[in-house]
Amino acid sequence: MSYERVRLDTVDGKDLDHLSDNGLPIIDARSRALFVIHRFAIDLLANEVIGTMTYGLRDDLDVSVTLPLVYSRFRLDVDSRRFDPDIPEVTIRLRHPVAPAKT
Repeated sequence: MSYERVRLDTVDGKDLDHLSDNGLPIIDARSRALFVIHRFAIDLLANEVIGTMTYGLRDDLDVSVTLPLVYSRFRLDVDSRRFDPDIPEVTIRLRHPVAPAKT
């Protein structure tokens, strides 16, 4: 039996808690409004337990069964600003924990 805990902190050397889009504003395909993403944070944590059992059928033949159990948590934290000529300027903050996936 083995256990491993993995937290994804960086991708390509960039801290996943402080991502941002410093380019041109993004155009919303439906409303044609412009918006920018000031901060985009990702939190990814995986806990994995692996159980293995081996049974010897003969002196030269073994059968092994491995059962991985993975519990993962994925969370987003987004700060964005939308620019719409019909609506006053609004700042949107989204903090959304995504439901854990079990396998």
